[in-house]
Amino acid sequence: MLEENHRIWLDTVNRPKKNGIIRRSHKVEYTASGIKDLLHRLDFVYKRPKHVPGKLYPHKQKEFVAEYEKLLKTKGENDPVYFFDACHPQHNSIPAYGWIRRGTDKLLKSNGGRKRVNIHGALNIHTIETVVEFTLSVTKESTLRLCRRLLKKHPLSKSIHIWLDGVSYYTSSWLKEKLKGSRIVIHYLPSYSPNLNLIERLWKFFKKKILYNQYYEKYADFVEACKGSFRCRKKYKEELRSMLTE
Repeated sequence: MLEENHRIWLDTVNRPKKNGIIRRSHKVEYTASGIKDLLHRLDFVYKRPKHVPGKLYPHKQKEFVAEYEKLLKTKGENDPVYFFDACHPQHNSIPAYGWIRRGTDKLLKSNGGRKRVNIHGALNIHTIETVVEFTLSVTKESTLRLCRRLLKKHPLSKSIHIWLDGVSYYTSSWLKEKLKGSRIVIHYLPSYSPNLNLIERLWKFFKKKILYNQYYEKYADFVEACKGSFRCRKKYKEELRSMLTE
């Protein structure tokens, strides 16, 4: 019963006037601090819910997992598997949590402009290798360039498997025609399933290392910092290996 009513208590902590709801429901009365102590004893923590796509289809995600596991078992030993996606970091600082002395504020400068960098990338989570392109825009042409770089990178592979989402530049007939007869094998992720695209974790790690609590006054310096993070990826390889799991 207590667990079923934790929403009421949380609401009471935020709006103490609603204490009457607890009194009427359970014949007890708590102060706001008393409710917090009780919730801690019941092993509750105060945190935000996690966002998930509103049109999530669990059965399609299960089908993807089965297809992906089958691919890993049947592909050639030298055939790599890549996840494709794009990232568009904005030239601005991102405030993030950090240790600051109590009673003081840490000021973080921000930029007024809205310029950004377009990064189109492919990630092999088994080797933690990345192939990225800094481009004016993410298009079917930039996708083709990435594919050609993969073909050059893996000359001995019979097939190169790539996982893509359903955006128009990935599903275009033009791209499929250009890749016809090549060693590139296209697979598509289920709709509304960004959680299945493992390169999303790389983008999150990249933002944490390069953008959180960092101020770049000049756009050129911002671009160089973004590019430098991928040139020095060996520095982060062990950290990435622990988070880029299947």
